[in-house]
Formats: sequence, structure tokens, C-alpha cells
Amino acid sequence: MDVINASSKEVLEVSLNSLSGGFSEEIYSFSERVDTLRKFIEGSIDFSDEDYDFIKEGGVVDDISCLCADFGGFVNKCYLAGEGELKIL
Repeated sequence: MDVINASSKEVLEVSLNSLSGGFSEEIYSFSERVDTLRKFIEGSIDFSDEDYDFIKEGGVVDDISCLCADFGGFVNKCYLAGEGELKIL
């Protein structure tokens, strides 16, 4: 992360976001979302003989699609911050 030498507005924004704790917050958010999905999937396995469809009722398929799209955007921001090189901020 290099605020002073940022070569574009996007790189500057990502660097400032990282400095303010935004990067950690995003990682934590992904972790929470994955954990929520894991619980629904575990429930569907553990209670497969029940009438409750954990995958359908929990919206797991849609949530996975959204998570993948959001994570792709996050990776893209990291890529922009590295100005063409993928690096962790």
C-alpha cells in the first residue's frame, strides 16, 4: 500500500481503504458469510432426513453466487492496488 506514490485514483482509494482498516473489515465480512453458508450446508447434511430444506430455505445457492461475485470484485481491487501485480495490501 502506497498512498504517496499512488499512480491512479483507484490505487489511492484502495490504499486509503487499507489504512483505515477497510481491508480487514472486508476479509472479516467474507469470513462471516462463508461461515453462515457452512452452517446451512452442515444443517442439510446433519438433518437430511428432516422436511426442512436448508439449502433452499437458506438461499445458499444465491448467497454463494453473490459471495463469488463480491469476492471477484475484491480480488480485482487488490489487483488494481498492485498496479497489475496481485499483492496483498
